[in-house]
Amino acid sequence: GKGKDAVGHEINPELRLMDALMLVVDAFSPQSNPAEYIPNLIAEMILDDLAIVENNIDKKTKKMKLTGDKSSARELELLELCKSHLESEKPLIDIDFAPEDEKMLRGYTFLSQKPLLLVLNIAEEDIPEAERWYEKYAHYVSPGKCDVAVVCGKIEAELVSLDPEDRAAFMADLGIKKPAVELVVQKAYALLGLISFLTVGKPEARAWTIRKGSTALQAAGAIHSDIEKGFIRAEVTSYEDYITYKTPAALKAAGKTRLEGKEYIVRDGDVMLFRFNV
Repeated sequence: GKGKDAVGHEINPELRLMDALMLVVDAFSPQSNPAEYIPNLIAEMILDDLAIVENNIDKKTKKMKLTGDKSSARELELLELCKSHLESEKPLIDIDFAPEDEKMLRGYTFLSQKPLLLVLNIAEEDIPEAERWYEKYAHYVSPGKCDVAVVCGKIEAELVSLDPEDRAAFMADLGIKKPAVELVVQKAYALLGLISFLTVGKPEARAWTIRKGSTALQAAGAIHSDIEKGFIRAEVTSYEDYITYKTPAALKAAGKTRLEGKEYIVRDGDVMLFRFNV
């Protein structure tokens, strides 16, 4: 469906293809009203999903009556559950579907079932009040479902043009703890259940994205299928230790590098070297 958002803009159908949604909200201009805009937009997503649910319930019910085919019975039950939930003005992400049921509904790509990151774009003079802005909208925060980030877009644009030392000094003067890009990426990763591990050395140092809870074997597969097939072991160092000791020799001398097997659960920031044989 081509619904419209809270201010009358058409909702882009391509949003349904995204794994998560990020809503940047005007919290700096005199006419801004995030407290009204945010719930209105969520309500529009719920209504858009409801239209899809009702349309498919109608189609599948008619088909079942005409053909007698009961294969869609469970899907219809799930759609009716979705309908009831949406009619209660609640997003579908609040429903904890069983894996097989979630897979059955995946093709509908419901908007209200996607994790949502609310980014409040505040004025420069409100930077000291960033924590207060966060607390005002913290009731939206729910792990894996919704998070809130408070940034000042104007200042962040200026930070990009500065060299690292000047940027750090500028951030300290303004009381900015973390650059917006870093903050938004970290919150987006957490919402999607993603982490990064690192590989270093020739030809490059690189971060690899995997799902939280992945094993060392799955991490190896993220790099190349041959590494996964021939996996022997992984040499693992925490990011903090790597930054502190700097060289492989110093890390090993301090006992900070350990050997892990296939079932090791990779931690965010692990620096990994895979030993494999093909």
